[in-house]
Amino acid sequence: MTTISQAREAINQRWIAGWGNRTPYTFSNESYKPDTRAWARVTARHEFGRQDTLGGEGNRKFLYGGRLFLQLFTLRDRGTKEIDDHAQFAKDIFEGRKFDGVWVTRAVPRELGEDGPWHMLTVECEFTYEQVK
Repeated sequence: MTTISQAREAINQRWIAGWGNRTPYTFSNESYKPDTRAWARVTARHEFGRQDTLGGEGNRKFLYGGRLFLQLFTLRDRGTKEIDDHAQFAKDIFEGRKFDGVWVTRAVPRELGEDGPWHMLTVECEFTYEQVK
């Protein structure tokens, strides 16, 4: 059985193991002041839940899921190669992977442009997990 907290923790641990020390990073609802030329933020947002199977109590599957936002930042006016490389690396950590009860089915890079001193690209991933109740 995977809970909301377990799903979020599994995603965070997958990121930590996969991303390593490529750049500094932060997670949702954490204070962070970037002081480097590139960094990332990882946020999981739940969007749906539904009962997937019928049956008696304790034997019904419920499916939950949402989007994972891998926000990548590089300094402005430096071209796109660095951020594209980070996006591909981030995509490969999650896309098509099943780990600790969480399944990530697709990852789509979305160029968002400038935000203050930063050039930003977000990789949006869809994730699901099950609970039995």
